[in-house]
Amino acid sequence: AFQIPSLAHLVGDISFQHPVRKNMEFAENNYNGVFFLNVFLKGKTENALSSYQTLKAVEDIQAFIEKEEPVVKTFSLADVVKRAHKAFYDNDNRYYHLPDSDQAISQLLLTIEMSDRDYYHDVYVPDNNTSQIMVFVKDLGSQKMDAAIQDIKKYLQSHSIPNIEMEVTGTVVLAEKVFATVLDSLSWSIIPDMIVIILAFFIMLGSFSFMILALIPNIYPMFLILGFMYLADITFRPSTIMVFSIVFGIVVDDTIHFSAWIHRMMKEKNMNIKDAISDALLGCGRPMVSTAIIISIGFSVLLLSQFDALIYMGGMTALALMIGIYADLMVFPACLKWVTKYIKIV
Repeated sequence: AFQIPSLAHLVGDISFQHPVRKNMEFAENNYNGVFFLNVFLKGKTENALSSYQTLKAVEDIQAFIEKEEPVVKTFSLADVVKRAHKAFYDNDNRYYHLPDSDQAISQLLLTIEMSDRDYYHDVYVPDNNTSQIMVFVKDLGSQKMDAAIQDIKKYLQSHSIPNIEMEVTGTVVLAEKVFATVLDSLSWSIIPDMIVIILAFFIMLGSFSFMILALIPNIYPMFLILGFMYLADITFRPSTIMVFSIVFGIVVDDTIHFSAWIHRMMKEKNMNIKDAISDALLGCGRPMVSTAIIISIGFSVLLLSQFDALIYMGGMTALALMIGIYADLMVFPACLKWVTKYIKIV
């Protein structure tokens, strides 16, 4: 489990063959991509964002950000000013740089505002004294994206600009936070589930050793699914983590029926373990198998989806349920027979 990475893409649950995924990859490879994050800047004093000192620092920030692997391109007010400066000198590439005075920058911005204020509105709102660096990124996965975001945050903390507040924001940052929160919540939710189930087994069976044995068929499919995920190179993501909660709940139900039947036969009718298991297999084994097959077929329908989240959830849940019923009817009885040779469980 520790060797299975937690990795998600912003559109990772859409099949690679789906037109949306193909169009997105085309945009990433031929244009600036379709996702971006923002470095939000808030000026504390008037014209702080349009000063030469600030724009020069923004240039340095852009240079650092563009070294990050997921980043395709950045765009800011500094780029607007450099383009305007170049255009003022008949598009001479030698003038594609920041003017070296605040007065010259202000004149260029005034010229832009008089001709087409919307030209810089995406990166600069003088009325609110706010600006932003637009960072266009590729969807390379949550690990690389999160690492890039953390690097940017550290750089901003160590390279502050006087009279300027800076913060990394945007849909990509929000998506990464949501992914981390959902994955963490789903992962930790299994622990209280197991605690409740353990207590329920102990109260119902009244035997610590029987309780431990009853947990085996519930944990067994979990470990096999983890092994399958590792071999199939399937990563942890909300759609795959959810499988464990679903399977655990369904398999536990079968285990409760089976173990309760055995416990009742041994306690009320004084059957030995072999006869109790045989009676349980005849009494509730067939309904358990039928239920597992029906539910597995229901989840298998999701394999026809073009949405990878549903494919993973349906296929892995169906597989885990069949492993679970095998564990309940084969592994669990074998463990009971072996343990009762040495200790009394009822």
